[in-house]
Amino acid sequence: MIHLTLNSGKSVRDSKQVLSPELGEVIRTFFDNGGGVFPSPYHAYRIETDVAPTGVAFYFFKGDDIISTCSGTWSAEAAHEYWAQIEKQYYDITDVFPKCSWAKRPPKMPASVPWLATLLQPEFFIHVKSDSPDVSFLNVCEVGFFLAAQEYARS
Repeated sequence: MIHLTLNSGKSVRDSKQVLSPELGEVIRTFFDNGGGVFPSPYHAYRIETDVAPTGVAFYFFKGDDIISTCSGTWSAEAAHEYWAQIEKQYYDITDVFPKCSWAKRPPKMPASVPWLATLLQPEFFIHVKSDSPDVSFLNVCEVGFFLAAQEYARS
């Protein structure tokens, strides 16, 4: 799996990602409900999810404000469609708020699937402290939800 953060251009490849069955079941309830609020101490955050047979999109909120958008696929045939959606959002944001991206070059779609692309929204930088444990929580959630979405789509 490749996890790309569009704002920074940072890409992480980890083929050893494993999702425990117990965590998968917890995440599955979010998919069944189209999202939900996280338990304490992260109850200020919620997620909206949209799982399709070929990929997933999910949106993290803090309060009423969207703070990040994630889009990913495990389908080589659908990869360009998912990429086009998240790439458009990236340029829509960076055209208005250029400082929301500090990547050295424009983002490119990963060459292989599965991949997950994360786009931090301007509100992320207002509502989430960069040195808080919330950043790690959100990053782990992104990967966990992506892995669980693949299993959910197959079921």
